[in-house]
Amino acid sequence: MCPEVRSTKPEACPSCGMALEPETIQPATRTEWVCPMHPQVVEDHPGSCPICGMALEPRTVSTAHEQSPELIDMTRRLRVSAFFGVPLLLYAMWHMFTAPAHPAPGAENFAAWVEFLLATPVVLWGGLPFFRRAIASVQHRSPNMFTLIGLGVGVSYLYSAIATYWPTIFPESLRGHGGQPAVYFESAAAIVILVLAGQVMELRARGQTSSAIRALLDLSPRMARRVEADGREIDVPLGRFRLETCCAFVPANRFQWTEWSWKAALLSMSR
Repeated sequence: MCPEVRSTKPEACPSCGMALEPETIQPATRTEWVCPMHPQVVEDHPGSCPICGMALEPRTVSTAHEQSPELIDMTRRLRVSAFFGVPLLLYAMWHMFTAPAHPAPGAENFAAWVEFLLATPVVLWGGLPFFRRAIASVQHRSPNMFTLIGLGVGVSYLYSAIATYWPTIFPESLRGHGGQPAVYFESAAAIVILVLAGQVMELRARGQTSSAIRALLDLSPRMARRVEADGREIDVPLGRFRLETCCAFVPANRFQWTEWSWKAALLSMSR
């Protein structure tokens, strides 16, 4: 009732006695998540596109900074995978260059078990999102990059696990001097770590783009200063004034508008 009354805390209006209300009321909104490459894919929760496998983005960009849940998840998976994957790669390379020509019985199988233990959390937990996206691409009959990743990592890990558990089922031509077939745990783990790193960099780049858009939105004024006939100035939200009376408003706290720039803006709006 009395828009000129302002207070920094909730209390009653000293003029009319009504309870003061917040300047702006944030309405409840429902965020929709859409694929950047396939806008027809819309979900009510974050996830991945069933067609291309990309992480879904919110349809609207708000001024509030919200970190992507996909980025948080991928970063955590990358750190855990690197914790197990780096020692796996170092051990595999060291074993490859230092293994004797005629190893002791069981030595090669022991090395395969060590690589299996280090690669399992990387492939089965770190690469789980890629397997899910690969399965979704097959279900929707839309093969993509994650179809190849899931197929390559899954086949190399499964073959290596079978060669570790049952090395004797392979023919002699596929076994080494110690009776152990070659395993490719380090290759499967390296692929998962590299793809995770690529996903993290992509999500960070997209997040920086969203931050730039939010910075542009922050430049828009939320309050306006209305000049009354008696010369008093009253700050009101921009959504409360009408177009036909906008010439009586001067934006506050964002830009310094001159009389000429304001008239130019009014002329542009009238067109």
